Amino acid sequence: MTLYILAHTDTVGTAEYNLRLSTRRAQAIARWFRQNGLRIPMAYDGVGESMPKVKTADEVDEPRNRRVDYMLGVEPPRFKHSGATPSWKRAD
Repeated sequence: MTLYILAHTDTVGTAEYNLRLSTRRAQAIARWFRQNGLRIPMAYDGVGESMPKVKTADEVDEPRNRRVDYMLGVEPPRFKHSGATPSWKRAD
């Protein structure tokens, strides 16, 4: 069983910046879990603004899009209709 951590952003800022921000966010959360005693395997990634919960125009500050999804699974999660394919990284 692996805990998969997927982080998202809103559309404020460039797509490249948001992708880096979401990846750092997911990594920080994985690190927090590890430092607080979680010992199961973990993988993380960020998808920036590519999978919004609420569709908005560019540069819209939408708090519901700044989120993290947590999924437990034996296989990496797949997102058929999202337009994003996470590149899972193992958390140490």
